[in-house]
Amino acid sequence: MAFKENLDEFLDEKEGFAVKAVLHFVSGKRKSIKAIFDAPYLNAQLGEYDMETREPRLTCKESDVRSLKRGDAVTVELVGYDVLAVEPDGTGIAIVRLACSP
Repeated sequence: MAFKENLDEFLDEKEGFAVKAVLHFVSGKRKSIKAIFDAPYLNAQLGEYDMETREPRLTCKESDVRSLKRGDAVTVELVGYDVLAVEPDGTGIAIVRLACSP
């Protein structure tokens, strides 16, 4: 079931939430999209050890990232990330899980 709302309006850069992201496919192809970027802080415990990290991700239109796969890359605000997973939610929106590029 897809949203009946216009997702382009939801991902409008002028409203302050969306940013431009550039998808870099292993094939060499590039594609610019609008997405909401988030990098929430995560403090996980591994036994008696604490691990502090970030979980960067994009929220975007599923149709924009349908062919994006693990091994591809994304640039957001001049910072490069590796694609870990693309997770469509069934409404036309997808979450792209990212990792900081070395």
